[in-house]
Amino acid sequence: MIGDYVYLIAKNNVYYGGDLVEMPTIRKGAVKIRSPDVYYFDNPETEYVFSYDRLYKHKKPDSIKAKTFMMGYSDNLYVFTE
Repeated sequence: MIGDYVYLIAKNNVYYGGDLVEMPTIRKGAVKIRSPDVYYFDNPETEYVFSYDRLYKHKKPDSIKAKTFMMGYSDNLYVFTE
């Protein structure tokens, strides 16, 4: 938490099916409800993970801003107040 903002960062492995990447989806049972936009960086990596970044203002859960990135595996992420 920085000031009134809560930052949540989670990551998940990328699963491959041949040459295809299984994109993250939100499901209810077997029904696909939503598939978020995924952003990526145009540089090759040896391993990939999906990083799910969420930001919301404390005590205002309807203010959620979210992004999903496919990026190289890393244990270090940085957050700036700007």
